[in-house]
Formats: sequence, structure tokens, C-alpha cells
Amino acid sequence: MDLTEPELDAAPLVAWLAERGIALTGETCVRRLVGGRSNLTFALRDATGFEVVVRRPPLGKLLATAHDTLREARIIDAVGAAGIPVPRVLATCDDPVRFDAPFAVFEMVDGVVVRDIPSAVSAPAALSAHSGPALVDALAMLHGEQVAALGLDDLERPGSYVERQLRRWSAQWQATRSEESPLLETTHRVLVDRAPRQQAAALVHGDPKLDNCIFSNEGELRALVDWELSTVGDPLADFALFLAYWAEPGDDEHALQSPPSVCDGFARRAELIERYAAQSALDLEALPYYLAFSYWKLACVVSGVHARLASGSLGAATENVTAYARQVERLTQLSHDALTAL
Repeated sequence: MDLTEPELDAAPLVAWLAERGIALTGETCVRRLVGGRSNLTFALRDATGFEVVVRRPPLGKLLATAHDTLREARIIDAVGAAGIPVPRVLATCDDPVRFDAPFAVFEMVDGVVVRDIPSAVSAPAALSAHSGPALVDALAMLHGEQVAALGLDDLERPGSYVERQLRRWSAQWQATRSEESPLLETTHRVLVDRAPRQQAAALVHGDPKLDNCIFSNEGELRALVDWELSTVGDPLADFALFLAYWAEPGDDEHALQSPPSVCDGFARRAELIERYAAQSALDLEALPYYLAFSYWKLACVVSGVHARLASGSLGAATENVTAYARQVERLTQLSHDALTAL
């Protein structure tokens, strides 16, 4: 057996899958899937070419409520049944005797992932043109679903989603930060003071961006992945987070280090806002606030990623860890600037 990733012991997992009717034949290879910086994601490929995807928490000590792979699998099951394109859940496991952490197993979805500028440059023109609208359509569909009909109403919490998120991510930043950021704390206070009234409660994806999507060459959305941050919340916060990721040519600063949407052929923000508005009953007047909130939240999220990379809890670091620290500074400034413009 070719075990190429020390963070996943394949032999007992292959045996466990066989017990559940998911047989991997012959020599099994393991490879770490790039992209996710929270839960660890692996592909297992057998001698016939059959593959499955495994998601498990990071190594080491975890923050409370974070990295719940079984909760993520339950949400994916529910939205898949409602027609949202997601990978099929094949199995889940929470057996501390046999394995060191809970995990979920998914089908492998074939397609194209547009992860950064180089992959966007090489993407088919149809994918570039249709990927943004396809993701917007999926978000509008998701936000229009009744939470009770999805069987996820137990995820609802009283009060404002934005206010809860401001508390949660401030606490997580405090728990993982490696240095002071007075501007991040000041921006947090302003966001708390100006939080708008929540218009509706809906299931939100929590991280809606192109590299969490698998597309066909024609730009059809085959699967929306990475639902770890999904919860019942404010749909405008979810849509604004999508917009925060969606950079355009000419933008001086970006939320992402290499945003694919700056390349020619991708839709513009104004088009995507108009498309979402046409499918939603929500008033989008407060969208600028939600955009500022999204930049601030991303600064907290990336700060946690930076801490995990620096500590080694995501395995051997192959990236420039310092770039994540610079990204936190950039996101904090984007949030502050967006608030100043209100």
C-alpha cells in the first residue's frame, strides 16, 4: 500500500469501508487534496481508479464547535436531498476505539476547480462566463429553502446571526492570534454598533467561493463543497461573503491571495448582485455593511489558518506562512475602509 500522507492511516480505513460495502480494490494510494485550510481532505484511489474523498479534523487541539465533520456531512445530506449540487455522503464514523477522530467519506465528483489566477487563465471560456452566475443561483436556491423542510431547524439559534458571528469570531481570533491588531478590534466594535436587523433566517454555506466549487467545462455547478461553516443564519451575510471573495480587474486589494475572478471573461459584481436580487425577496440596501462584516470575519478566519499552519496542525507546511499574516492585515484594512465608506 502506498501511503503518501502521514496524516491518514489508510489500511484500517480501507478495511472499515469494506465492512460497509465500499470496496477499494488492490493497492490504495492516498493523496492530500489542496485547497481546504480547516478540515483535512484526502482522496483514496484504488487499483481500478475508483476514488472516494475523506474529510477529518486537523491534528492537535481543536477549538470548541470547530471542525465538526459529522455535522458537515449531515448538512450536505440535507441540501443534496433538496437539489443543491453537492457530493453524496457515503459513510460517517465516530469510533474513538478504531480511529483518532471522526470523519466522513464522500463520493469523488469529477470536474474543474478554479482555484486561483493560473487555473482561471487556463479554464474554458464557457466556465469563466457561467461559473459566477451558477454559484449565485445555487446560493439563491439555498437561501430560499425552508430550514424546517431541510430537517435542520435544530441548528437555529435565537437572536441575530451577525451578532453571534461577531462574538464567535472575535473569541476565536483572541484564542489563536499570534500578534496584536488594534484595527481589527476597533473595526469589531463599529460592526457591533451598526449591526442591521436580520430580515430572514436561512441555511448559509459559510464559505461560498469558486474554489469550493466543482464545475463542468461549460460552467455547470456539479458540486458545492466544504460546508464546515454552514449554519442557520443571515442569507445576506452569506451572499456578501461571496461578493467579498469576488474580485474584479482594477481592484487594488483582494480578499484572496490569487482571486480567479480578476481574469477576463468572469462576470462583474454588479451583474451578480442583480442576478441574486432577481431571485430573492430580501432588501439589499444593507449589503455594504455585510460586505464590511465579511472582510472582518475573513480576517479572523485567515488568522486561525495562519496559526494552524505555523503550528503544524495542518500537516507539513508547503506554503509561505507569512503570506497568511499579510492577508489578515489586508482583510482588516478592507473591512475598515468599507465601514468608513458607509
